[in-house]
Amino acid sequence: MSLCCEKLFILHRRHYRNNSLILDTLTEQGERLGIVARGALRSRSPQAGLLSPFIELQVSWSGKGGLKTLQAADAIVTFELSEREKLYAGCALSDPFSR
Repeated sequence: MSLCCEKLFILHRRHYRNNSLILDTLTEQGERLGIVARGALRSRSPQAGLLSPFIELQVSWSGKGGLKTLQAADAIVTFELSEREKLYAGCALSDPFSR
C-alpha cells in the first residue's frame, strides 16, 4: 500500500540502527503514525535536514503494518521556534487528554 502527498508534522524522532530514524508523526486528520526513514542519517541523504520536529512535510510512504517506510519527503513550510515554543507545541500535540 502506498500513500502519496500526505501532509504531516514530525513530533519526535529517534535513531534506528546505524543510519536510519524512526519518526513519530501527526497527520492532517489527527492520526499518529510511525514511519521509518531508512538512510536518513547518511551524509548524502537529501532528507537529513528535513526530518526535524515541527516542520510541515509532504510525504509518501509504503507499508501495511503499524510502522511505515518513508519513500519521499518535501518541506512545505519551515519556521524557527525557540526551545520553549517547541516544548509547549510538543506537549499540546502529544497530550492524550486534550481531545
